[in-house]
Amino acid sequence: MLLADFGARVIKVEDAEHGDPTRQDYRISGTGAGHLVFNRNKESIGVNLKDPAGREIFLKLAKTADVILESFRPGVMDRLGIGYEHVRGVKPDIVYCAISGYGQDGPYRLRPGHDLNYISLAGVQGIIGKPDGSPVIPGVQIADASAGMLAALGVLLALRVKEQTGEGQFVDISLMDAAIQCLFEPLTKFVASGKSPLPGVERLSGGIPAYNIYRTRDGRSISLGILEPHFWANLCRLVDREDLLDFPFVDGEEGSRVKAELAAIFANHTLEEWKAKLEETDICWAPVNTFEEVVLDPQVRHRGILSEESHPLAGKMIQLGTPIRLADTPGGVRKPAPAHGEQTLDILASLGYSEQAARELWARKVIFFIDQVPHKR
Repeated sequence: MLLADFGARVIKVEDAEHGDPTRQDYRISGTGAGHLVFNRNKESIGVNLKDPAGREIFLKLAKTADVILESFRPGVMDRLGIGYEHVRGVKPDIVYCAISGYGQDGPYRLRPGHDLNYISLAGVQGIIGKPDGSPVIPGVQIADASAGMLAALGVLLALRVKEQTGEGQFVDISLMDAAIQCLFEPLTKFVASGKSPLPGVERLSGGIPAYNIYRTRDGRSISLGILEPHFWANLCRLVDREDLLDFPFVDGEEGSRVKAELAAIFANHTLEEWKAKLEETDICWAPVNTFEEVVLDPQVRHRGILSEESHPLAGKMIQLGTPIRLADTPGGVRKPAPAHGEQTLDILASLGYSEQAARELWARKVIFFIDQVPHKR
């Protein structure tokens, strides 16, 4: 999606029968919202890769490509006859990126999994929770998002090497590896102390007063993210509690005492009242926003990281913006997510297939296309 946002031609090869599963989730006007967001700026071709004729189409298409990206378990693409070595046979300088749960090698390489499994094995889930040990499942997919970013980076690095050497290569991205890459702070402490970080008691997981979340009088919440003494001093002066100046980073019983003092202070006012106070002071803070508030937040709106786009079928809908800002060549949403197999006929024509040949392949269920794309009628 990110590369497509910046002008890369991305052709999504979808199952001929059902297409991308995200087409079925959280539907808007009959189409999955996830598909509408993450497949913008792409083209779609429906191909049955288990059929020899479908495999032939894929390899012909691969011959025209700079990059292949796949996310099956290791070995699946090889069994289909379209793995790295197969593609190298028709495109020797291909950059072939594989995203898998545990990587292309090692004892867990063939295990199935999802985000919760990867962050659990990586140690990330083990430090997310409450001091009593009660686990809290993150509401976002940490490994999935991180691996996607790393895959984009890996592809760009490999393409840069190809520019210099003329050689393509295999890019191996593991969701487990991506999750471990997020362990900056807790891994630092483990290396220094030899002790495993604990949920809810470490410096950046709720263990200190200055880096915590506090409830307001109206049941809302405010986050403090203070790690520098001068920001803590500003807070203490704001709430007229300079007796707390020496206790921003204390833990244990003393930390619990100071957190209780702050909890009582924040409980005296509503969230809106605290906003009025805190906005006038140089302090690291933020309201814990609902999604409705995120969409309306002035900074979010100014940055355009969430934008309202028009879709031919779904109408106006919120889209994720592009988080990478290039001053001279900005990315953005240029065209809506394609219908299933929307470009199949055009892509096959570019590969030398006649319309009659394409229709014969369609009759054999090797490919999928639609004669009239709904949003182009």
